Amino acid sequence: MVTIHSFLDNIRKPIFLGFLLLCMDIIIFCMDTDKRDRIIKRIKPNEYSFVLELNQRYVDVLIPMDREELEWLVETAALFEIIYVDNFPAGFIIAFREGLNDYDFKSYKWFEERYPKFLYIDRIVIADSYQNQGLGRVLYKRAFDYAKENEINILAAAITTEPYNKKSMLFHAEIGFREVGNQCIRSNTVKISQQIMEMISNENS
Repeated sequence: MVTIHSFLDNIRKPIFLGFLLLCMDIIIFCMDTDKRDRIIKRIKPNEYSFVLELNQRYVDVLIPMDREELEWLVETAALFEIIYVDNFPAGFIIAFREGLNDYDFKSYKWFEERYPKFLYIDRIVIADSYQNQGLGRVLYKRAFDYAKENEINILAAAITTEPYNKKSMLFHAEIGFREVGNQCIRSNTVKISQQIMEMISNENS
């Protein structure tokens, strides 16, 4: 049972505070854009070209993706969803559960070797014209909801540090992620920060 005292104890925790700030930002975003129609839905084949083009736009900080890879991701991902604003595609999220033996990306394998249950945020990508409008936070809220529904306490992500993805590093720090390791990929040409966010349980400790 959650009491006012346990709530106040939790609010002192940095991770809980980050999650609370994220929720407040989403509320403010919804108030500011209440006249805009926003929908999040599972990807469909007619949206593949949008995803491929947007992924290519940021390929310097993302994993490259072709049509074959995309179709595999659609079949495999726990979340592969598009966010629409006023009926226009604005971005997407891809996330995986643990236990994918045929997904050989080093960052995912790193978490697989250390955590028995997690939701890996493979990527969240927002189109240029929709950035700085809170859509990334809305998609992360979707991931939080999925994690809660499936009793997952660890959200995992990898952020590029060489080349340095400043915006993503700041964003993840603000919502409560912390670094738990780092490694190099792509023949040591890219360095990534392995980060997790531990979800706060409603049960008293």
